[in-house]
Amino acid sequence: MPTMQGVTTTSATSVTANVLTGQQFERVPGPLKHKIILVASGIDGSVDDHLITFTVGGRVVMPEGAVAINAAGPANDSDEIAQAVGNPGDQLTLRHANSNAAARILGWRIVLKPLMV
Repeated sequence: MPTMQGVTTTSATSVTANVLTGQQFERVPGPLKHKIILVASGIDGSVDDHLITFTVGGRVVMPEGAVAINAAGPANDSDEIAQAVGNPGDQLTLRHANSNAAARILGWRIVLKPLMV
């Protein structure tokens, strides 16, 4: 199962347009469709500081919304906050908006599970 994870720091009152830019699986690998699971949490600040939007192939899977705060980052895959099915070549986009006057850190993990047809 391809998995991507990391932490992203977004500057004060700004936006990281796509946290996944440059990641190996920024685009869904072929030839099979994949179930895509997103797990994310703010590592610092408050819930209101972290707003994320998740899209798969241009389809909004999770409209802009807050994520929980967990200083250790996302705990495990069962704490998923969004899931979708992606076709080969679909681009994954995870947008992180920081509404605070200080930089904020987002922890994230995306798991891609091949679907057998």
